[in-house]
Amino acid sequence: MDLETGFIGDLVKQICAQMKDKKVFNNSHILEARKILFKPQLWKAAILMKARVGVDHMLNMLKGFQGQRIPTIQMIGIIGYIHYNIIEGSIPTDALESVYTLLARSFNYSGAVRDKNKKKGKKEKENKDSNWNDIKGAQFQLAMTATYLSIGYTLVDIEKRFNLPIHFKGNKTDDSLLRQVDIIVKKDNIEKWLEVKSVESECSKFSEQWTYVYRGRLEDVKAKKKNKKNKDKKVKGEDADECSNGTGGNYRREFFFDRSYAGVENINKKIKWIVQNFKYKKSDGTVKYGVNNQLLKSKVRGLINQKPDVEFNIPKQFQFIYSRGDYSDKAWQRYIKLGAKDINPRDDPEDAWLELFESIKVLTLPREASDSAKNALLEFIPVPD
Repeated sequence: MDLETGFIGDLVKQICAQMKDKKVFNNSHILEARKILFKPQLWKAAILMKARVGVDHMLNMLKGFQGQRIPTIQMIGIIGYIHYNIIEGSIPTDALESVYTLLARSFNYSGAVRDKNKKKGKKEKENKDSNWNDIKGAQFQLAMTATYLSIGYTLVDIEKRFNLPIHFKGNKTDDSLLRQVDIIVKKDNIEKWLEVKSVESECSKFSEQWTYVYRGRLEDVKAKKKNKKNKDKKVKGEDADECSNGTGGNYRREFFFDRSYAGVENINKKIKWIVQNFKYKKSDGTVKYGVNNQLLKSKVRGLINQKPDVEFNIPKQFQFIYSRGDYSDKAWQRYIKLGAKDINPRDDPEDAWLELFESIKVLTLPREASDSAKNALLEFIPVPD
């Protein structure tokens, strides 16, 4: 990594000044970071953040925010592991910019501006391809990127956009709806789409509703209108709406497109939904929990079993042969059974499909990891003195 002359010296001064700043001296995250001040992991993470994102975001990494769902020390280790993979060439050049953008999104609070924009005297360019308001979700997305790298997957891209066709009755096809995939990794020459969510247990975001309108092209009908006054409002840390990430995304639509990509072969090698299992205390003392595996099952059954309320060619959409009614409920049930058999022929259909969903805590391995897999990420988490 090429660094400007004086980069390291300035970095040391900036971090030391942050640690001494009376305004943040009692910040629990700063106190946490001070315990690992002389650990190499902190400096590797700081170098990557400052060099590729900006000094503001690097200092935010140390400051944290109230209600953060991943401890500062763990975040520093995760970034250090990302840095290691970049140095080793494990992350393709084509994916690097998406990694840097995710790093920026993960610490995009307290007026942080990327250095490349600072020099040009302009504000952070928040493109529509990424959600810059869901900081907690971005941090979990970063953690899952590191986790899958640690168990032998190759990173393909982050927030990659696809236009997948929907095959309607009457031989009408529309590919105007986007599917933006959180993380794409690869193993055994198969690309796997990872959808990651960080939501509180009481949130009912696993919507079973998805309305279509066909007017020459397909449009996604939005249930909520934008509030013009708050359209450009930045959501920061604990101020964010806990049950909405602001993207207007629809879980059922996302899973429909994921199924369309996967077809009926190697489904569990092609798609996976991961939900964060967390526990943290808010500033008012209230304890908040994420979605555990038991709760997750109850939330996603509708996504798995219920046919979308639109007439589409089921065999063509999900890539299988069926000759007794392309748009019928029987065709849908046939698809459910075929997919379940591919995922796990020993389970009943619903249980098989549930294997595509998993709630995990940060730093734990997902189901895809082999029994003998070593969590390489753990070695990068600094241990406080």
